[in-house]
Amino acid sequence: DAVHMPLRGRIYAALQKLRGHALADMVAQLREWERLPVDEFHRLHRQRLAATLAHARATVPLYRTERWQQALAANPDDLDAWPVLEQDIFRAEFESLLAEPRVKRVVIRKTSGTTGQRARIALTRDADTWGWAHRYRGLLWHGIPIGVRSLRLMQDRRPLRDWLLDQRNFPALDSDGAVAEAIAYMRAARPPLVAGTPSALFFLARQLRLRGHRQPMVSFARVGGEQLFPFQRREIETYLAGRAIDSYGATETGALAGECPAGAMHVYADHVHLEIFRGDTPAPVGAFGDIVVTVLNNPAMPLVRYRVGDMGRLSATRCPCGLPQPV
Repeated sequence: DAVHMPLRGRIYAALQKLRGHALADMVAQLREWERLPVDEFHRLHRQRLAATLAHARATVPLYRTERWQQALAANPDDLDAWPVLEQDIFRAEFESLLAEPRVKRVVIRKTSGTTGQRARIALTRDADTWGWAHRYRGLLWHGIPIGVRSLRLMQDRRPLRDWLLDQRNFPALDSDGAVAEAIAYMRAARPPLVAGTPSALFFLARQLRLRGHRQPMVSFARVGGEQLFPFQRREIETYLAGRAIDSYGATETGALAGECPAGAMHVYADHVHLEIFRGDTPAPVGAFGDIVVTVLNNPAMPLVRYRVGDMGRLSATRCPCGLPQPV
């Protein structure tokens, strides 16, 4: 079920590999894992979780402080024994969350601050690349390969990257001229994909409606960065893109979930362990509560049971699409 990668996508992946980011290899590994039977996928997940807990306990100074030591004294290998890592501790204890010995070459990201004050996260180069690999893997579920022509409504304009990936970036649709230019690009270039936040994509869809358009101009819209509301999806899918693909992630944790063709949001369980909490107690499956995440592939700064500041629920029902990841 390989999806053909355009030439520019192959060039981009090759350049990334030369820079030490094996993006295409990681996407291929994720595709291999998701073909595993459900029980084997769950076994892989448990193994990665156990390795993460052992590494975090052995190397992270914060997890050797009194609160964690008392909680983990009886059974340190059991995730249920680990306390929740709150955002205020995460922000205040950057140095104490760095694993020792320190990873020499790390990528430092800053959170947007939408759910509180801005904070820093240290990622290994591989952890940073895994985050992008998950995003691209989620698009592959819909037959969208790396390097497909696209329109992006994003702030991070990078001319060389945008050229390599055949994407046109509009950081702000803040004038009639900018809106007209974006529409003209879609009409001339016919990109299969448009990407942006729900609010930006909704605004462009509404502008198309006001200009008399009566059907979508592109095939897919990749949505992320904010919650996608039903009224936004309806407008986007009526006037801008035939199918909106929702995604969910956080700077601290990387990509967390993506929407499959059947419409379910699958947790990237080869990358994270996701729980739902009410206060300091795990909630039953199906209950609404705080999203708590353990990241499985960032040895530089392993976050265990980090409360991300968002809310959601886990489904007790598997998705009919056949993917092994939970919903």
